[in-house]
Amino acid sequence: MEKSDLSELKNIGKSSAKMLNEIGVFTRNDISRYGPVKIFHILKINGYPVSMLMVYALQGAIMNLHWNSLPEKLKKELREEVENTSIEGLEIG
Repeated sequence: MEKSDLSELKNIGKSSAKMLNEIGVFTRNDISRYGPVKIFHILKINGYPVSMLMVYALQGAIMNLHWNSLPEKLKKELREEVENTSIEGLEIG
């Protein structure tokens, strides 16, 4: 298993890092590659209790910003992407 650097990222606590590791996300590069919205949907599909805050937290981790510091325009774009993304066939890897 790849070493996880998630706990070193902004917005990612121990429980979030554990959930992410369980679906195959271990690094900032993984978050960037798969994207916050895809990761959010995969967590939901797998029964994890996540909300839009997870999407914001993941985006903030990529940008090295606290999730609450994300521009409102970006938050709106992320919400729209979550609403418009098909979850059929989503997987990591």
